[in-house]
Amino acid sequence: MRIKTGLYDNLGKAESSIQKTSATGNPTWTGSHTGNRIAFVGDFEFELIYRLTDRWSTQFGYQLLWLEGLTLADRQTQFGTILAGNPTFDTGGGAWFNGITAGIRFHW
Repeated sequence: MRIKTGLYDNLGKAESSIQKTSATGNPTWTGSHTGNRIAFVGDFEFELIYRLTDRWSTQFGYQLLWLEGLTLADRQTQFGTILAGNPTFDTGGGAWFNGITAGIRFHW
């Protein structure tokens, strides 16, 4: 079993521009935003190893990866803040990844 964690600095910068074309002219809204946030990574792995011979073994396990404090793409379109001249982005996203692992090992 293995557990690893870490804290990281998530520094992000966003630049946005919206251009509207109309008969009366071409108004454009632009802006930029820079933000800092602490991001967290947690990794958990559990493994069972069965030795077949002195050199060959099989491995079965489970792995979980947790990420928090991310700037995810699907949470970034905030047209209201761009039109107000102060675009921002959301650094509060998170993600979980998990799965079963299996393999055969050969030791030299």
